[in-house]
Amino acid sequence: MARMLRCQFEGAIYHVMSRGVNRCRIFTCDADRLTFLNKLRESVETHDIKLYAYVLMPNHYHLLLMTPLGNLSRFMHQFGTSYTAYFNVRHRRCGALFGGRFKALLVEGDAYLLKLVRYLHLNPVQTKAMKEANPSERLDVLEKYQWSSHRSYGGWERRLEWISYAPLQGLLSERMGTKNLPAAYRRYVQTGLARNDQDLEKALKRSSKAVGSEAFCRDMEQQYQRLADEYGRGPDVAMRRIEQGIHPDRILRAAAQSYGLDALSDWQKQKGNREARDALIWLWTTESGLMGRDIGRRLGHKDGAVVSRRLRLLRSQQGENLGLWKNCRRIRQELSNVKA
Repeated sequence: MARMLRCQFEGAIYHVMSRGVNRCRIFTCDADRLTFLNKLRESVETHDIKLYAYVLMPNHYHLLLMTPLGNLSRFMHQFGTSYTAYFNVRHRRCGALFGGRFKALLVEGDAYLLKLVRYLHLNPVQTKAMKEANPSERLDVLEKYQWSSHRSYGGWERRLEWISYAPLQGLLSERMGTKNLPAAYRRYVQTGLARNDQDLEKALKRSSKAVGSEAFCRDMEQQYQRLADEYGRGPDVAMRRIEQGIHPDRILRAAAQSYGLDALSDWQKQKGNREARDALIWLWTTESGLMGRDIGRRLGHKDGAVVSRRLRLLRSQQGENLGLWKNCRRIRQELSNVKA
């Protein structure tokens, strides 16, 4: 069966959801949840994702995000692969953790973005166990729930640096008539607890590919159809290659060739060619989906601390050292031109 195409473009907003294979638990303890959030933060920073909201449930999770670079698949591949590897090692299992591909619905901004943040955050009190609870009880459970961005929006805990609060603050300010985000957000959530959002419920049923007005969903359906016509009706080979990532050894050989180095040499000791190591670190991160710890070990370090510091520096200097970024683009192009 052909895989569903991903409609990816700069500035796209998505509601992302992924569930455990056979609905199994993807979190068994708080250590799993903390590791998941740490990996999510690192991936958000690496791929320049604007994350608006998240919620972790026992066997699935939701994200609401925007992709300034149009790179949803690369982001999700690195993030999902890294957490699965951790989970399998910790719990002595093997194989897939998530059931199939993640679901990603394109989202119309403004009103539907605001509605979806509330929808995500209300997940913990929309369970069967909470069905008979009154609004006051549900609100109390929601305020104490630690595994979502709800508490930081409501002012119960400090804001997270890797969550983008500004768009929702603007929307809430306009809707609620106040610039006090915690107060406006709390009132907005309480309204959602008191009665169902019928407009959002209709929007969620309107399309299998988008959340928004009829016009927006129709436009997104047409974009998907154009993608299907472009790639044909066979399996989506081009998109699959992006989601699977490029094997780290291929990137190592390509970087070595570009900089005139021996692919088998100890890159940690190539002290005279820091740019080559920076290019390798950047490409392993963005093209292979490797996390900092994996890269650090490949370069002979005990962990990923050195790599993480280097990545932060590289991200802050993307307008500098044009030679490095030109080489990265050339290596990426060469790799994409080679058949898998």
